[in-house]
Amino acid sequence: MGALHAGHSSLFGAAKSRGDVVIATSFVNPRQFEDQDDLARYPHTPDDDRAIAERHGVDCLVEPTLAAMWPAYPDPTPTTVRCVV
Repeated sequence: MGALHAGHSSLFGAAKSRGDVVIATSFVNPRQFEDQDDLARYPHTPDDDRAIAERHGVDCLVEPTLAAMWPAYPDPTPTTVRCVV
């Protein structure tokens, strides 16, 4: 959800030790915030997130935009993400 921290770093390290490729996503999902003021206060740190992911062995960091995830936001739109490795 963005604002990556030590817990995420630990997961990245565990994933790297168990697999060949580590893919992570960073997306601040506005639907997870009932109060829009909470969303406005939530830290948005994409540069820091990229640095943390890179430092901890993430091979691919997916950072979708709100428009990519929900073209008609706030109307619900199904989104399917398929990965083939």
